[in-house]
Amino acid sequence: METPIMPTNKIGMSYYGKESQFQNPVGITSGIPSGSSLSSNRHAPWLSPPFDISAKFNKGEISYAALKEIYRQLVAIDLEQFRCTIDALFDRFGNGIVLLGCQKNPSKCHRSILAEFINEHTEHQAVEVSEQHQLIEVDYAQIIADNPL
Repeated sequence: METPIMPTNKIGMSYYGKESQFQNPVGITSGIPSGSSLSSNRHAPWLSPPFDISAKFNKGEISYAALKEIYRQLVAIDLEQFRCTIDALFDRFGNGIVLLGCQKNPSKCHRSILAEFINEHTEHQAVEVSEQHQLIEVDYAQIIADNPL
């Protein structure tokens, strides 16, 4: 029997409301929301947009397009540093990390912008997940073929 593989380049993206579903969550917001059980040492606030920009977006004072442009410009200032930061997350937290934003809907959260940027500018693959097993590569078809009824 083959052991499932936890890919070394895959990053999960989700939100704090699902944090208990993950073995390796890391917050990417300016602060840890009340009600979260995430410890402060599992928090990477430098991957959050500036607090005032997030607040304006959450109040409906700026569009998602504006949030996206501001955030992408800030992250793009130093692409090499950005790549090193993402690699450092793996060095610090290991494989199977899931980066957590605040909003349930990824299209209303900066994590979807961050995921795009990770996919465009690093060797890692960021994917929206709702459970830890979505980060594990298991060849279900082969297992089923090897174990007929």
